[in-house]
Amino acid sequence: MVYLLKGTMQNYIWGGSDYIPELLQIEKKEEYYAEWWLGAHSSSPSDLILNDTIIPLNNYIKEKPGVLGEYSINKFGTELPYLLKILDVKKPLSIQLHPTKEQAELGFKQENELGISLSDPKRIYKDSNHKPEMMVALSDFWLLHGFKTKDKIAKSLEKHPSLSPLALRLKQCDLLTFYAEIMRATQQQLEKWLLPIIQQQKAAYEQNQLSLVNPDYWVLYSIESMEISLTKLDPGLICFYLFNIVNVNKGEGIYQDAGIPHAYLRGQNIELMACSDNVIRGG
Repeated sequence: MVYLLKGTMQNYIWGGSDYIPELLQIEKKEEYYAEWWLGAHSSSPSDLILNDTIIPLNNYIKEKPGVLGEYSINKFGTELPYLLKILDVKKPLSIQLHPTKEQAELGFKQENELGISLSDPKRIYKDSNHKPEMMVALSDFWLLHGFKTKDKIAKSLEKHPSLSPLALRLKQCDLLTFYAEIMRATQQQLEKWLLPIIQQQKAAYEQNQLSLVNPDYWVLYSIESMEISLTKLDPGLICFYLFNIVNVNKGEGIYQDAGIPHAYLRGQNIELMACSDNVIRGG
């Protein structure tokens, strides 16, 4: 049997305003259209339209789990095992990673026992599922995907005199310690590292002379698009020198497994993932 589903919209402020409404041919009523979900996740289930009756998909599956099919039930249980999304990324997202299935089950159980509401912004685990995700670009798409090797990070940092002390520090410690120190940096430290680069590259950026594979471009782009004050710099800006900057052409795909830090920067894509909304922020 074929079912008619109506997806749900997520109006996060990093989203664009036109792409998803035009794609779905719907009337624009909001300022931002970031994600369109098609699935049965409890936080935003699609509606199933059946004989002029509208039923949340997750409720329908609970009532009639057999619609999932014997194979899916035997392998994944009585929940729809996937979630499909369409994203329009206008402004860079936060650096994030997703947990393994075991981490998600433990974290979800612990936060439930602590009585943390699912709507609490401090809540990390919204469900007990992992969230491996495959994306296919619907446009020219840019993202950060995993750490570069220590040697490549050092070379990237050494290109700027203001970042050379970081390159030296990296050679003295492991990557985890190094990253944690950057995330805890003071404004004074961030200004010392980043302001010389911003001042040096500002004119080139404004004249579109910086390559998109150049970390300097994304530092200036993030400051502009996210309206970051030069007196309140974000430590995440340093990550453009630490992570792989990846360009995914339209029609190409990339996979993000558990534990891989990443951040979408710009473009539109379609994602297929495990049915989860677990996001661990990394900067």
